[in-house]
Amino acid sequence: MAGVAVAVLVMTAGSAGAASRGSTTALAPQKPQTVPYIATGNCAPVSRSGATIMEVCASTNSISGNGAAVATITLNGNGGTDTSVEYDAQGARRVKETFTFAAGANGTTTPGTGTCTGGTGAYKHATCSYTLTGTINTQTDQSTSMEVGTITGLNHATTAVAPQQPHTISYRAMGATCAQVTQNGPTRTLVCAGGTVSPRDPAIWGSGGATVAAITLNGTSGTSLSITYGTTGVRRTKETFAAVVGASGTATLTGSGTCIPGGTGVWKNAKCSYSLTGTTNTRTNVGTSSEVGTINR
Repeated sequence: MAGVAVAVLVMTAGSAGAASRGSTTALAPQKPQTVPYIATGNCAPVSRSGATIMEVCASTNSISGNGAAVATITLNGNGGTDTSVEYDAQGARRVKETFTFAAGANGTTTPGTGTCTGGTGAYKHATCSYTLTGTINTQTDQSTSMEVGTITGLNHATTAVAPQQPHTISYRAMGATCAQVTQNGPTRTLVCAGGTVSPRDPAIWGSGGATVAAITLNGTSGTSLSITYGTTGVRRTKETFAAVVGASGTATLTGSGTCIPGGTGVWKNAKCSYSLTGTTNTRTNVGTSSEVGTINR
């Protein structure tokens, strides 16, 4: 990852000989490095309850690349606070933000500040602080955000996944909530989070996660390429589906999906196949997604 030094220790024959004579070399402790970064996001709400909103985002970070975020927002007058977990290929970081609302030429703007403290993977001992800017489209409820700040203490050492004998696991992942965050002609970006998995093996599914799906529509059918970011690695899948729109405006989706190469962590060499079902409210572009299938890893 850019801007982060990796220390590599190499033992030579000469140093081995010195060690045999009882001499040792002490390694100086390394000061945690601070690096600047910029992160952007495209977001949409998936649920509301009074002053509380659950929002999902597709994000890009100048250090860690693409990812996804799940935020719980609490509104308070002309502003609010939120706590979120932001997932990418390096792990998950925990974030807290405060913001205010202001009228802008292109919608409502949301200036504010944020901090992160800890998480998983490279973010386990990391801290960050940043300024926040954003814009909300009051007609679609879709929003954009940008954070500019610094992060300290990233640790990019990876934990090897113990090799296992190939085995097949059946699973049910039900009731994830999804929202459309961008649209460009027949191409849509959806972000999904939540739901339940059974049986939930922490070694496979970890704790939490979010999926970013790039969907291409073709009439009442379509395809999607999806990336699921979680605490045990990144899963990449390809899906095909068909939709039937009912009189109420709800589209019912059925289809199938498979894992494709490019996964990391426990998903690096995993194979999977599943049946896909879901619904979408065509007026709000919010829906649900479920899959039933098998994993071979």
